[in-house]
Amino acid sequence: MTNLITISGKKGSGKNTVADIIVNLTTPKPDKFEEDEFGRPYKEGNNWVLQSTKSPYKLKSFAYKLKEICSLMTGIPIEDFDKQEVKSSYLDSKWDIINETQPCGCDWIMDHGHRDGKCNNCEAPTETTRTPQTVRDLLVEVGSHMRKLNPEVWVDALFQDYKSLPKFPFYEGNYMNRCSLCENIFIGDKRQPVCKDCVDKQEDNFPLWIITDLRTLNEYEVVKARGGKTIRIERPCSSCGLIKGHKMSCMNNKYEHYSETDLDNAEFNYTIINDSSLEDLIRKVEVILKAENII
Repeated sequence: MTNLITISGKKGSGKNTVADIIVNLTTPKPDKFEEDEFGRPYKEGNNWVLQSTKSPYKLKSFAYKLKEICSLMTGIPIEDFDKQEVKSSYLDSKWDIINETQPCGCDWIMDHGHRDGKCNNCEAPTETTRTPQTVRDLLVEVGSHMRKLNPEVWVDALFQDYKSLPKFPFYEGNYMNRCSLCENIFIGDKRQPVCKDCVDKQEDNFPLWIITDLRTLNEYEVVKARGGKTIRIERPCSSCGLIKGHKMSCMNNKYEHYSETDLDNAEFNYTIINDSSLEDLIRKVEVILKAENII
């Protein structure tokens, strides 16, 4: 089974939707009823209760630690940063970007500057403009500034948790057991389920992750180095209609941050054109999961 699946795409392309579809398609269907303390099928009212099941895949994102930091600064719950209406909302005015201009022109002829809202030379007032910031603007700015300090900061923060799961230990003993893996007879502790040979042959067993926000080349390179699979979601632009990129006249083209364009020329294992119904998108994801022998 593929341990690491990453999803790339521009904002609004459907990355989180595809991740949710993968989780749904990889969730085992319950085939047993819950049992009570006496081993009998459990009922709630007139309905039998099926055993609860979960997908083996966990949703992760490079931006999660970034959202934690921004949550501490703004008081916005971490889970709300995934809501489009929250990301497009404006922050309190104390987060406005303040721009000061010096209309008097003194700074062009002498090195006095402005201080305390006025020119140090002629005392003409400084003109101030304020630019409101959205929650998305804050995420982009904090993320970008941290990358200037350490280009790998968000990659390192996420993959600190991507560690091989604990392996079977081997406990010595004088009991004769049958190995649950190779079925050979071995001598060990009474409760030892696996023989020494099988314990020594164990390979690293990393957790199953779906990363929902692959955006930059350094993230892409780390994922490929770990054998991860990459999925690109392409969706026609609502303004100019193009699937990859934008027309020069498109307003979205003018305001795209580099994190939206850094992977425009990258090669992905799979590309999904998200231009139809949810049912069509589910079918496209299902084809990929079958190709990877995940379902």
